[in-house]
Amino acid sequence: MQEENQPLVSIVIPVYNVQDYLMECVDSAVEQTYKNLEIILVDDGSTDKSVSLCDEWKNKDSRIKVIHKINGGLSDARNVGIKECKGKYIFFLDSDDLIDIITIEKMVSIAEKKHVDVVTTNLFPFYDYLQIKNENELQIDEISNSEAMKRMFLSDRITLCSCGKLFLTKLWKNIEFPKGLLYEDYATTFYVFGKSNMVAIINNSHFYYYRMRNNSIIHSSMSNRNFVIFDIAEGVTKYIASTFPEIKEYAEYMELVTNLKFLKRIMDVGFNAYAEVQKRAMKCIEKYKYLIKRPWAKTSDKIKVKLLSINKYVFYVVYSFAEKIEYYKTKHGMPSS
Repeated sequence: MQEENQPLVSIVIPVYNVQDYLMECVDSAVEQTYKNLEIILVDDGSTDKSVSLCDEWKNKDSRIKVIHKINGGLSDARNVGIKECKGKYIFFLDSDDLIDIITIEKMVSIAEKKHVDVVTTNLFPFYDYLQIKNENELQIDEISNSEAMKRMFLSDRITLCSCGKLFLTKLWKNIEFPKGLLYEDYATTFYVFGKSNMVAIINNSHFYYYRMRNNSIIHSSMSNRNFVIFDIAEGVTKYIASTFPEIKEYAEYMELVTNLKFLKRIMDVGFNAYAEVQKRAMKCIEKYKYLIKRPWAKTSDKIKVKLLSINKYVFYVVYSFAEKIEYYKTKHGMPSS
């Protein structure tokens, strides 16, 4: 693709108190082999050196735009970035994560040549150890939006995270991340995909590197704020049932898995903690447990449902052990099961 014909890509980076990681993140965006970029740093009221680091970057590179705003949370910062972007495509990059230097070049090439609305890559989680290794010959699936959402529901080579995806910017018209809520991607991504046509999935390479931090939002302790997840999951299921009925069961399955996950997280606090919320989760699990008989249901989820039906304590112990194994694998750069 000739440089003069390259469409503009907007990279939106929300920033909040990430002075230890911000330089590495912005470096990975600035050093992209694809040059026609606008990099939008949305400082969400940071109280550390992130503020000055953003301004330093702005003075170094004319492609960087900095917006300083009052703290409103991740969703609000992303929404501000969306409104400011002028690119044909938009790419979300969280400020403690990294992307391979060829990420945007590869994704734009796929989008333009194959005429797809979304290009997505796998997210590669890491703690302190990161070894970048991508294949020279990319394996790409071109699929419909409903097939892409089905795979998201099954966590099959495509996640519901908005990061690691190149979107046509126009898909985000009239869609915003929910301000002040956790799990903003679950509450948003499916609706954006619902407006798309074809989607391309890069199967054999990881271009987005997701930093695992024990003090991140999603790893914080359980509170009433977390329970919005049940409403979000239920809302997505209803949306899919009315708009894409052919994949309704897959949405229900993700709701089942979400309730299993959060039942366990509540039990981390205490076996009798948040009793009414536990009842709600158990009711959902009972409603959709028949889905574990489907041939596409994951063995691990089948085991969780079976164990829960036998004994709540056994369910908790086995689930906790499995999580520790996955944590160890991720921290040491080992492939997940």
